[in-house]
Amino acid sequence: MKLESIEGLREDFLEFEKENGLFSLEVKDVRFWERVRFNIYQDLTDDLRLRKSNGPEDSSVGVYSVLKIFYLTLRNFIYKNPVFGDQTDILFYGHRRRKKDSGQHEDIYCDPIISELDLDYMYLQEPNNLEHKNPKAENVRYLDFTKFLPKILYKLLKPLYSIGDKREELEKLERDMAERYGVEKNIVEKAHKESFIAKVEKKLNKIYLKILRPKVAVFLVSYTRENQIEACKELGITTVELQHGIIGEAHMGYNYPEGKKSFPDYLFTFGDYWKESAKFPIDDEKIVSMGYPYLEREINRYEDIEPEDQVLFISQPTIGEELSKVALNLSEQDNDYKIVYKLHPKEYDNWRKEYPWLENSNIKIVDNDRKSLYKWFAQSKTQVGVNSTALYEGRGMGLETFIMDISGSSIVKNLFKEENARLVSNAEDLRDNIKLSRSNKNAEKFFKPSSIENFSEEIDSLIKDTY
Repeated sequence: MKLESIEGLREDFLEFEKENGLFSLEVKDVRFWERVRFNIYQDLTDDLRLRKSNGPEDSSVGVYSVLKIFYLTLRNFIYKNPVFGDQTDILFYGHRRRKKDSGQHEDIYCDPIISELDLDYMYLQEPNNLEHKNPKAENVRYLDFTKFLPKILYKLLKPLYSIGDKREELEKLERDMAERYGVEKNIVEKAHKESFIAKVEKKLNKIYLKILRPKVAVFLVSYTRENQIEACKELGITTVELQHGIIGEAHMGYNYPEGKKSFPDYLFTFGDYWKESAKFPIDDEKIVSMGYPYLEREINRYEDIEPEDQVLFISQPTIGEELSKVALNLSEQDNDYKIVYKLHPKEYDNWRKEYPWLENSNIKIVDNDRKSLYKWFAQSKTQVGVNSTALYEGRGMGLETFIMDISGSSIVKNLFKEENARLVSNAEDLRDNIKLSRSNKNAEKFFKPSSIENFSEEIDSLIKDTY
């Protein structure tokens, strides 16, 4: 068993799933493994120290949080509840995170579509960190009651809920996983909780779905939306997912060689490149190249900017320590170009502590969002990173692209093909290969143009098929 690398863990994890028939294992008619698999795998990569954490996550629930949850749940029964809406053709289950733009908090995956097309739609929003930051969409309703009420009821009814004759099988699974990976994952408890929540959440979602009677439901991040997707499917509503980031064989949200019942009917990708990037649990003809409206808009916004002799480093918490040292080493060598180090938002507050060597360097450090990442792309000729989604976006904008050969770079290994990027081992290797040249070769393969028109055409076809 080779668990010294992410690749080794992934192969072994897939084999473990197959050996134990986890995707066909049901608890109270709920395929619980589909709902816990992604997080269990991510936890294993952390437990086995195969990657650095993305940064601290505060999972504690204090008194204020509990009160806020009850407030949001109760308020949602009368305020912005989708049951009070009118029948609509399309439901957008938006992304929880927002990007602030011109004073508004934009859903960069849905808002560019909604703002450009005359759609009969409703936008459904769950709170993020117990807050609602409304997108640019106008017809917005909240799903607080479907998110929190099942969890509240589980807390109250947990002692009365039984998983029946599956307990012994789940206990064996828990022991087998602990023996194999050296860590315990509380499989019995997870199955107990997820099966209860799935039943309640699906019933709650069906209440407004039966009233709104949509033809199509559009999702982001399907591996956190299984209950909503199944509710739609059971009512005959066509489900679609919009790609929101890197998809590859390392992403357990999209690789399902054993199938996944709660996966959307269709996947709309950024471009043809992504259609064969994973073992999707749907037929090839249901994976459609659409494009990326937000990126397309940003490219048009900054198309008049003349790029400088500038190298842009794209940092992430998981690889920032190593990448920042490469940037520093490069800056100390003789070169005729500027070096910009763009921090990830999770690094903004603590980079001086985590990467103190950058503070007095001659590198331009970007630790805020005052200037768009896409403007930095437009101003630069070369980019360097490890496995950020932004590397694909920069490549789509024509930047010369280098991938540092450090832990995690295998996630984007397909980017090395067809001269889309070059793998480099250190600052010297990087210096010797930088040409400061831009190229749009293969850009359309990553990001198909005319994305808005493509979405409109595909959605119209799906809506007509429901009549």
